[in-house]
This record gives sequence, structure tokens and C-alpha cells, in this order.
Amino acid sequence: MTNPGFDVENLVAFDVNPTMNTTDRNWVAAYYRHLHNSLHEIPGLESDTFAVVPVLENNEWVNWVTIEGYIPTRGERPDPHMQYCSPGFFKTLKVPLLRGRDFNDRDVNGAPKVAVVNQKFAKRYFGDGDPIGRHIGMGIDPGTPVDIQIVGIAADTKYESMRDEIPEEVYIPRDQMSFANSGTVYLRTRADPIRVFNAMRAAVQDADANVPVHDTRTVTHQVEISLLTERLLPSGPRGTAGRDV
Repeated sequence: MTNPGFDVENLVAFDVNPTMNTTDRNWVAAYYRHLHNSLHEIPGLESDTFAVVPVLENNEWVNWVTIEGYIPTRGERPDPHMQYCSPGFFKTLKVPLLRGRDFNDRDVNGAPKVAVVNQKFAKRYFGDGDPIGRHIGMGIDPGTPVDIQIVGIAADTKYESMRDEIPEEVYIPRDQMSFANSGTVYLRTRADPIRVFNAMRAAVQDADANVPVHDTRTVTHQVEISLLTERLLPSGPRGTAGRDV
């Protein structure tokens, strides 16, 4: 199996959308904390995390950014792929953190803004320099505040599919998003992933019975689907996805 850059074995995913009930960001953040606590009652669970953009499912979120100390060439607009995730993302997916730190429970709305970048981003925009402690900003308009400090460098991983090139990527703490969010929960388990499905649904029910669970799956199966799609699709130019700016 082609390596996506993270460990897919014993990794389970499901989708939740608490924003169906409310767009109150504080309520949604509290929901995810409750869900995290409920999930930790599952026997054999090693860790869990949340991601706004599901991995290897042909989803894309890109954002123009301003990078401290980097002067774009004429017509260049740095537009890395974005991932918004909770603490434990790198641990749960087993993405090596090469330098710096992971997100933690203090990286919330109102706290200093932070980001982790992948190795490809660090190499492209900082060369042999050290990106830790440098800053980026969301947007490319003149005067865009560069108020997000880079605190870590993660290893490169696939993003949209097994077929696509590894992109430059920026990770932002979910709790520092400016709006309520839905997305995908990932569980790393020591037990047979299939056997945790029922316990997983019970944990979601306990967190809030009005927020259903959708699309339970193993990430191993998701990789298989991505590889099958790669074999079936012809090579050639692809369409341009939407952009968030």
C-alpha cells in the first residue's frame, strides 16, 4: 500500500455536525469537549482528534496567506492547504512532529494564535531558515496582520487523495476558528476497529442525542477507495477547486 504519510491501521473515522442545531461557537466547542470525554470511555481507545477537512476524501480548503519575511514573486499568491484540528491530531494519525509542539487545550479563542506547518511549507517559504517563532496571516491584502505564530513543523502527508501531490499545508487549532464547525472525528484504537463502532455511536449519543453520527468507516478502507479511484481516473489536468480567502 502506498504510504499516505500517516498510519491508517486501527484508525476509525466518523462525521458529526453539531452546527445543525446551533451556530454558537461556544456551545459547539463545549460539545466537542463533552464528546472527547465520552469517547475516552471506549475500551481500547488510545487517542482521538477532530478535523474539519477529512483526509483522503477529495476535499480541499486553501487560503491565501501572508508569510513573515517572505516576499512573493510577481503574481505569486501563497495558498497552502488548510487543516483545522483539535489537540491530538498528530498523535492520533501518527504524523511525526519534526520540531516544536502540538496544539494543546490552551490554544483557544482569545489566546495567542498559533499554527503548525508541514515540512514542504517550511522548505518552500523559509528554505534553510527556522520557521519556529515566525508568523503568518490569513489573506494577502496589504496590511494583512501576521498574527499567527508557527509553533511546530509536521511531516508531509497526503491531503486530498493518494493520487495528488503532497501540498504545502497549515494546521490551525479548531478552537481558534472564527465560526462553529462540523467535521470528522478520528479514533486510534487497540481493538478491532469494527468492534468499536457500537461503542462509538453510544459515546456520540451520550455527548448529545440530538447530534447524530454519520459515515462510520475505517481509514484503511478510505485509502483503498482512494487507490481504486487513482487506478480508474485517467491522468491529465484537473479542475480548480474553490478557494477560501
